[in-house]
Amino acid sequence: MASAVRLGIIDAMADGPKTAKFVADSLKLNHDAVSRLLRALSATNVVNRIEEHYFQLREVGITLTKHHPMSSLSFLLAATDRGFWSIFGAMEETIKTGAPSTHKALGMDIWEYHTKFPEEGQMFADAVHQICPSILYALLSAYRFEGKRIVDGGTDSIGVLFDLDNIKAITLPHPRVIMETGDFFERVPSGDIYLLKHILHDWDDTSCICILSNIAKSMESHGKVCVVEVVIGENSGMLPVVVDVNMMVIANGRERTAEEYKVI
Repeated sequence: MASAVRLGIIDAMADGPKTAKFVADSLKLNHDAVSRLLRALSATNVVNRIEEHYFQLREVGITLTKHHPMSSLSFLLAATDRGFWSIFGAMEETIKTGAPSTHKALGMDIWEYHTKFPEEGQMFADAVHQICPSILYALLSAYRFEGKRIVDGGTDSIGVLFDLDNIKAITLPHPRVIMETGDFFERVPSGDIYLLKHILHDWDDTSCICILSNIAKSMESHGKVCVVEVVIGENSGMLPVVVDVNMMVIANGRERTAEEYKVI
């Protein structure tokens, strides 16, 4: 699937049914290989084989095109980049030791790796950006942001986007957003509301307490912390526990139950 996206096959089919030969010729790819790949993808929810030689994108395939408003293209590509494949290839190390397999697979943690290989870091940042709209819609429907200085996001207020220096360079500018760089294990900017969206799940309990303690030191007396995370519960389904394994392997983080969040 990722190869079909990277080679432009999915985008080549965005405007309607195509033959494998047309796709292969337009992209200068091997006709037989494209035909066999599309045949395999037709066994999934990516494409439909509508005639002997014609293939058409299904709903999942459409969301993998570049210009779809809810595109998951970057998420797929980030998840199949060399760094992530290498980490999960060394997953047995995590099961043996309880530690992330990133150092065994990459020789460094995932954040250092994305700094060293900025193209993969960019793809990861794009993936995070792509999943933001649906999450933010739910967040804004559930919570009213009334602070004047919101760290990491905002509505009618001033937003302070605080991240590592290499992330600042790939962040889209906005007239109501102030960019600040730094390390939240050392300090955070002052603010009324702190939005921690999928931050705490990257870290173990000790690290989370350090982050929250630094926020407490900088937060205005009436300030609040808004934490947005997947919560593991009896009826939370497959997603939280699968993501929990991902965090265990990649970053020494974890998804938590509501009770576990109360502890930190």
